[in-house]
Amino acid sequence: MHQLLLKSLLAVVACATFACGPSRLSVKEMRVTAPSLMISNKSPRTAYLVLDPAKVPAVMPVLVDNTDRGGRLEDVQAFVQRDLVKVFGNYFDKVEVVAPGQPLPSTPHAVIDVKVERVEVRVAGVVGGTSVGHAAMTWGLGLKLSEENEYLFSFAGESAGTATGDVGVVFRSMFEEGIADMLRGYSDKDIHSKVLSVPSAAPTAKSTDI
Repeated sequence: MHQLLLKSLLAVVACATFACGPSRLSVKEMRVTAPSLMISNKSPRTAYLVLDPAKVPAVMPVLVDNTDRGGRLEDVQAFVQRDLVKVFGNYFDKVEVVAPGQPLPSTPHAVIDVKVERVEVRVAGVVGGTSVGHAAMTWGLGLKLSEENEYLFSFAGESAGTATGDVGVVFRSMFEEGIADMLRGYSDKDIHSKVLSVPSAAPTAKSTDI
């Protein structure tokens, strides 16, 4: 069934018009392998990943060269629930996914906002009868500490995956490169050390909402 979905979506990529019909592919079926650093000292804070359906829809259109030809990427929220939870689990003792507006504890913690705005396939050409292209995702992420109003770290950009005729690799590599892009900024700005430098043992005066 998975191979059938891949071939169907590839057909959409190769088509010149929407007449080829809609196809769907699930993020849950992708084995996204995120890069990770060796962290000797995690933050004792809990990191709360905010999953807002308005910012990370469950289903997104897959544009083909800036045109909606009916392809859909399903279970996009798995990127937050599975992949980003694993990524930030390397930096924080505990990572939880919460809904927007959900009350959070008064103890010091981190809040991570995520948005995925656009997914597009760009066809480079045909090699050996197979359409070759790459997928690009426009997305952003911001991390702030519960004691602060401003983001300690923010990332926004377009992340492009590997150019190939294998649709599974096209989309999986898009998410993997997105995580790698974000982590480069996280590491370059030494965000983990900055989080650790802020005291996290003393409770704040009142509970906070997202």
